[in-house]
Amino acid sequence: MYDVDPDGVVLLARFVGGLPTKRSKKVTTRGLAKTLPHKSVRHKNGVGAGSIGRALVVANGDLPGIELLEVALGKSDFVLAADGGASSLISAGIVPNAVLGDFDSLTTDLPDSVLRVPAPDQDFTDLDKAVAWLIDAGASSIAMTGVTGDRLDHTFGALAVLAKYGRRVPLTLLDQIGTAHLVAGELELGSHPGQTVSLMPLGHVEGVTTAGLKWPLAGESLAPGVRDGTSNLAVSGRIVIQVGAGDLIVYLHHGR
Repeated sequence: MYDVDPDGVVLLARFVGGLPTKRSKKVTTRGLAKTLPHKSVRHKNGVGAGSIGRALVVANGDLPGIELLEVALGKSDFVLAADGGASSLISAGIVPNAVLGDFDSLTTDLPDSVLRVPAPDQDFTDLDKAVAWLIDAGASSIAMTGVTGDRLDHTFGALAVLAKYGRRVPLTLLDQIGTAHLVAGELELGSHPGQTVSLMPLGHVEGVTTAGLKWPLAGESLAPGVRDGTSNLAVSGRIVIQVGAGDLIVYLHHGR
């Protein structure tokens, strides 16, 4: 079980079974779907006014289980679906605050309450455009989910978005197995002994120093195909990773 923050929890329809994926049947909800509270937005294109606070981006990949998704929703002030991610949410009884994209993969009608943000630029993925829009709108933090699944190129694109924007705003990637973070100089995370921690370099990374891991590093280099840090283990209630140069992703598993 996963604990939901007691403050600001969004209580949504409960689900029978898991959330839908491309290979699963549509789930049945108990009761009516509920719309997430509307948050005004300050944006360069003049959409609303104010701050959206903590944001959650839901893309069109595999969603995590309902417990993890409820935790993410409970920690979010604003939910933005990236194009077809809106279909997965609405079919599960969850209505996002807004949908962004070129709407080429949207397969369901949107309620009138949902803000539509056209973003037809084909030079960037819908996920990239969604994160950029939220940063411009003043998001204080952003979590991404539904960004992994059958297509390796989409997963790689999601990691690229994490590296691209992870120094501009607190940004995480959530899936069923764990949560990924970019190390922007130094990263400190809560952990428990035996928890799996993987260090994934996106290119050559220098000056990697860790604390709280079974196999520590001290000013060392990591690079794909040369040396990585897959499947390390936490040995305490806190881990710290420092990086001198380069893009290093830390993937902390939810369980052991």
